[in-house]
Amino acid sequence: MPGKIHIAYGLFFLLLLFTFQATAETVDREAIGSGLTRQEAVSNALIEALKQTSGVKIDAEQAQTTIQKELHMHQDEAETNVGMYAQRRVGKINHKTSGVIQQYEIISVDQATNGLYEAIVRVQTEVYKTPGFAPKNRRSLAVMPPHTLQNRYVFSGYSVRHDEFSRRLQQALITELTQARRFSIMDRDYKSEYLREKRLLAGPDSAISEYAKIGQVLGVDYMVTSTVTDAELKKSSHTIAALGETRSTHTGRFRVEYRIIVMATRQIKWSGTSDIDFSGNRVPGKLINKGEALADHMIATVAKDINRQILNNIYPLQLVKISANGNLILNQGGVTVKQGERYTIFSLGEEIFDPYTKELLGREETQVGTAEITSINPKYSVARLVKGNKSSIAEGMLLRFPKHAAVPKKKPMKVQTPAW
Repeated sequence: MPGKIHIAYGLFFLLLLFTFQATAETVDREAIGSGLTRQEAVSNALIEALKQTSGVKIDAEQAQTTIQKELHMHQDEAETNVGMYAQRRVGKINHKTSGVIQQYEIISVDQATNGLYEAIVRVQTEVYKTPGFAPKNRRSLAVMPPHTLQNRYVFSGYSVRHDEFSRRLQQALITELTQARRFSIMDRDYKSEYLREKRLLAGPDSAISEYAKIGQVLGVDYMVTSTVTDAELKKSSHTIAALGETRSTHTGRFRVEYRIIVMATRQIKWSGTSDIDFSGNRVPGKLINKGEALADHMIATVAKDINRQILNNIYPLQLVKISANGNLILNQGGVTVKQGERYTIFSLGEEIFDPYTKELLGREETQVGTAEITSINPKYSVARLVKGNKSSIAEGMLLRFPKHAAVPKKKPMKVQTPAW
């Protein structure tokens, strides 16, 4: 007889019965299974329901055997044995599925004329839902540890090992790309911590509902790889005899080559270089005698430059709203922009296609003004129009950071036209 049953069941899968919180959604399905017994038929129907919901992993092993067959042929009343070969493929398929069943109802169990039982079940399965913005709605990306060409890097007397230097640059890139909120950034470093937490979730002391978090790891669409080809900062001092003062100057350079690689095909989607001169007054005065702070400043500057290059080519800054008081609301915030920075505003025209590949190259862009960042929020920023006609500014326009633009100082507050 049909009835509702609440159980925990295991074969190649786990059926976990509980009520989910907000991190799961319920999916109703009907499935059919067969078996030598009623229980086996019901179990196979439940497995089929999980396959439909969570998918199935298949491991196939295939062996090829050659079998010799002898054919007896009669020709001119003489029997001839002809050796013929046929190939037969022998294989084994193992399949696994996993998931969570909140409850199920046996609709029917009937025995067929061949002796097998056939069961029809209605199942409520629970699907884990990632908190916050769904990661699958964004392109996923992993930042790989940058390659280094030296054993140590020296910044104004401060020396850092290549592995620690690589780690700091990787973290700076992760910070910039994460706060840009355009990609789902995947962790590829803290594997042991993840495995320890996974063992805890699957252990006997965890709530049964926690099992639904297992098996949710995502692969990436893109990998960011990079190589540091030059990074140093030298300090030199000279004495001004007339003043009796000793002054310090710096000469330095930081150069990183990077690539964005499609993980599935190893296609290079984008390639670029960040090459920044840190000589002279490009070093903040308050950091002149602080080697480690100087190194961190240079790392952060290069990471920001790489992030800007990536976003300018894939997800340029966009004007999403013009408020009633004339402020411009932009779709990036966090550490990706700074107060006082100025961006060139472009209106979009017709699409442009490559005549050979037929690939969309972009759209015509016409410079219509300049905006200056006035305030920053975690997810968006606010700017004001400092050059251009308000009537020519519209939502949906793009903003790009001028490559050689100087950021005006906060003092004084006079509006200045940047040189580019």
